[in-house]
Amino acid sequence: MARYEITAPDGTRWEVSAPDDATQDQVLAHAQQQWAAKPQQPAQAPGATRNNDLASQAGLALRSGVKGLAAIPALGADALGGLANKAQDLALGEGRGYRFHQTLPALDRLMTRAGLPEPDTALQRIVGKAVEVGTGSGAAAQLAGKAAQGATGVTQQVLQRLAERPAVQVSAGVGAGLAGQQAAENGAGWGGQFVASLLGGVAGGGMASGVQSLAESARRSLSARLTPAATIEARVTAALQNQGIDPRSINPAMRKALEQDVREAMKAGAEGLDEAALARLADMRRLGMTPTKGRVTLDPIDVTREQNAMRLAAATGARDARLPQIAQDNNQRLLSAMENLGPLNDRTAAGSAVIAPIRARDASMQAAERALYDRARSMAGGDIPLNPNPALNNIFKSLDDDLKTPFLPEGIAKVLNEIQAGTRPFDTRTVDVLKTMLATAQRGSADGNVRRALALVRDGLDSAPLQPAGTVTGATAALVDDATAAALRQRDQAPGQLMDALNEARRAAAQRRGWQESAPGITRALDDAINPDAFIKQNILSPSASARDAGRLRAAIGEAPDALQAVRGTIVQHLKDAAIGRGNQASTANFSGRQWSAALSNIGDAKLRLFFSIDELEQLKAIGRAGTVETFQPRGSAVNNSNTAAGVAGLLQGLSKFVKPAANKLPFGASAINAPLDQITLSLIERGTLRAPQGLLAGQPQQPRGLLDALVLPGTVGLLPAPPVSP
Repeated sequence: MARYEITAPDGTRWEVSAPDDATQDQVLAHAQQQWAAKPQQPAQAPGATRNNDLASQAGLALRSGVKGLAAIPALGADALGGLANKAQDLALGEGRGYRFHQTLPALDRLMTRAGLPEPDTALQRIVGKAVEVGTGSGAAAQLAGKAAQGATGVTQQVLQRLAERPAVQVSAGVGAGLAGQQAAENGAGWGGQFVASLLGGVAGGGMASGVQSLAESARRSLSARLTPAATIEARVTAALQNQGIDPRSINPAMRKALEQDVREAMKAGAEGLDEAALARLADMRRLGMTPTKGRVTLDPIDVTREQNAMRLAAATGARDARLPQIAQDNNQRLLSAMENLGPLNDRTAAGSAVIAPIRARDASMQAAERALYDRARSMAGGDIPLNPNPALNNIFKSLDDDLKTPFLPEGIAKVLNEIQAGTRPFDTRTVDVLKTMLATAQRGSADGNVRRALALVRDGLDSAPLQPAGTVTGATAALVDDATAAALRQRDQAPGQLMDALNEARRAAAQRRGWQESAPGITRALDDAINPDAFIKQNILSPSASARDAGRLRAAIGEAPDALQAVRGTIVQHLKDAAIGRGNQASTANFSGRQWSAALSNIGDAKLRLFFSIDELEQLKAIGRAGTVETFQPRGSAVNNSNTAAGVAGLLQGLSKFVKPAANKLPFGASAINAPLDQITLSLIERGTLRAPQGLLAGQPQQPRGLLDALVLPGTVGLLPAPPVSP
């Protein structure tokens, strides 16, 4: 004899026995005979019910709970029992040996024998089924979570997914149990119960998920509102500093906007702040650009989605689409920000403007030096002979050591030889004239050896100690009479005012010379052969121009507004040429943030700080960074998720390939079918891309699971009703 589980006329499930070879109709007929022979409970008055006391209700709940907890183990036990029965049938013949029965019905009978009440009304059976499936779903979720801790790879991922959102799974199980059993009580067959259970599970899980989402959204919104402004301000400041942006360059309006963006991100579920994303958003806010989520996150999926939307809008002529216009406006914002910095394309005028204050300063220093020498000459004894030996010895020795004697200009060499021979007086006037000759010769020579030889002569004149000539001997004695010699000896004893004045003039001369040679740019600016067209590029923009030399050139310029603006304008023009190409017009150009940033980096912050304020320097950097973000091309590809607008849009795009050709053949098909289809697709792609603050999340919110995800475990533990007759 075989045993079968059936549903009795009163809705209860019980087992009957029938011959092994009985058909389904025979089993049902046999069950009716057994049911008729079963002792019946006394009839109840309409509306009356048993098990209506508290203890009975607790017993019914315990019965359903135990069956729910045993659902997962019962699956394994029933599978093993079925295999054992099959093995016995093969070995001993069908129906022979011990027969393993289904676990849950056996457990049900065991609890009945133990005295637990059985549900005896439709309502009790419906509630009991809901408790059973809901309990089993929750227990299965917990079991999956425990098992996932020891699993790896795909198995772990599957178990983790089954363990997600246990409250939703319980709710789905309750809904499935309620709906499925309700259908059974109303006489629905197996298929009807299946559909009812499915819909009930979806409704129950969706309701729980919605409640959870609303509660979580309310919690985040409340937390965002209660977070002190000082806390958010500190987070913004720290994030900007960590990303290399000077917080001092953030004006109050921009800071307020960024803090509001952070609050919005907190409402969306930000567990942590993506500092790089905040820095990108700050650049866009600074430049007045419209941020999009993809440009803030740089996530390949977000960026690809936006690019797809722009391509679709262009292909369909959708002028109402926002993303294409935003991209165009952002490009124009970058170009406008560049133009507002005042690029200067006339390099010759710019170079002349920078050279002018340097030459003016040199002329002023030269006039001061000349005045000091004139003062020394005007003093009593100002034209007395000086001892030339220390200076000449320094000069000739330096020339010989440096092998520059052959390069000394003939005129300068002649004067030095005459002084050495005593045929030319060596006094303050001679020193002054000789230095003028040296300066003129240096400016007029392009030969490095000649310039070096002249510099050695000048250094020897300025560094050697000068004293009035003492005793007159040798060749000098032959040039003066006794009276003159006596006068010279008397002047040797004169007060030191003359030598003090002379030394002061020489110090001024040395200071001027040191300043002239302190930086290549200053030296070049004083060269009569200088080419103004390349002056700024050579001395500031070139990588070979050090920050130290540029700093000294900046100090030589001083606060001359024309010169400073010339340097700033030339730098911006240099960056502009790199970003849009030399000779291109900003109105028709596409801005390249990468080229701008590369040119900016080649100049270097140290040199840029000499000519731009903190705000201006951050503006320059922001233009490059934002421009790079605008032209970012992701290497990853967007993968559509089943429950997102992008996925629906992808399906619509695929559908369009088949619908559009057919629609074009119909009257008004293009306008009545294709155009609305394109608009819906574009709207779905664009959805969410303008929610830039959500891009500040350190971890992007998890995409919602598929529609039937919450029904996997409820289905496993009892979502699907059993067939009417089950062997």
